[in-house]
Amino acid sequence: MSTSLQKYLTSVRGSILEAEEENKLIKLFQSKSKGWEDAQEKIVKSNSLYIVKLAYSFAQKNEEILDLISEGNLALLESLVKFDPNKEARLLSYASYRIKGAMLAYRKKQNLFFNFKVSGEVSSLAKKAKEYILDFKLKHNQNPSVSSIAKHCGIKESKALLIAELADINVLSIDNEKVRVKQIKRLKDIKDSRDINEVNNLLKKVTEASRSSELNLLEVCVEAAKKRCTVGEMTEAMEKVFGRHTLSSKTISGVYGKAIKHTEKINKIDAEIEKFIENKGRRPRMLVVKMGQDGHDRGAKLIATAFSDLGFDVDVGPLFQTPEEAAMQAIDNDVHIIGVSTLAAGHKTLVPLLMKSLKNNKASNIKVICGGVIPPQDYDALYELGVSKVFGPGTNIQEAAIEIINII
Repeated sequence: MSTSLQKYLTSVRGSILEAEEENKLIKLFQSKSKGWEDAQEKIVKSNSLYIVKLAYSFAQKNEEILDLISEGNLALLESLVKFDPNKEARLLSYASYRIKGAMLAYRKKQNLFFNFKVSGEVSSLAKKAKEYILDFKLKHNQNPSVSSIAKHCGIKESKALLIAELADINVLSIDNEKVRVKQIKRLKDIKDSRDINEVNNLLKKVTEASRSSELNLLEVCVEAAKKRCTVGEMTEAMEKVFGRHTLSSKTISGVYGKAIKHTEKINKIDAEIEKFIENKGRRPRMLVVKMGQDGHDRGAKLIATAFSDLGFDVDVGPLFQTPEEAAMQAIDNDVHIIGVSTLAAGHKTLVPLLMKSLKNNKASNIKVICGGVIPPQDYDALYELGVSKVFGPGTNIQEAAIEIINII
């Protein structure tokens, strides 16, 4: 064991705190009242045994243990800021996932640069890439995209991709536009190869079967599909009889407002909104949209309800909007910001079209933010388009509200 490690272990020895005492110290730390620094030190010492044991399990050589402990302590302090003693049982149960994640991220980075056997000029590029990845991770708490590594280092994406692969940044990236063009071509080829008269007769039969109780609609649709009638054509034929279902975009107000307590964050949001009203003459107005074929609207409705209860004016767009429709609704409703909720990997196609539509309609003053399941590797591309902020899974709603008020 190194001398520096021995000194550290001696300095952090402390008794394990009972839950009640720990929660008192956490509240003191979070309030930043007198004595908060001593409270922080006691909390860190109380949890040091767990972090040290974890560091030993992650370390591949002794020189790394102190670095791993440092990563674990930073993750613990990050958790300490967000931990709610009124909702969670113990800090460590809340923070353990973050601590393990921080150590795992460190371990992966070390593997990257131990395994990336290069020399000369390429070695200096690897060092430059390492510094950039570490700096980016520190600032954004996520890995940079392959394209941003390539751009920063002045290398081809293929070489940057090698670095990313060794770092285990393994996210499948699909060119949505290329896939869309390919699908349209296939549809055109199918339509060109079929008997159009036969198709029209079968589509009429689908409409008749929709009206009739004697014909089997499913059987008719199977027959039509065998003759290469598309799903869109068959549903359009049925729509003449059944109409098209229009989904409700209503939200329930008051649910989030009743559940939250008046904290320093809530007071800050109230103050920021009052200041916004004084400056702009009205409340901040947001449009929450779901574009494309993404039908997962539960999270979007939750966000809309929460922001409404926090004092925003919130509109919710219907499901399956086109980017052009979303842009026009935002303009018509005179909103300050559009919140794009995306859970079906359509952000790389739909968000650029939304930004283009806003620009074409001279409404680039309307800010755009994105939330949902978006790979961190795609964040840079969205920011380059003009997206103001990307909120990932686990975003704190109250912190996001403060940030959005500052954006607009």
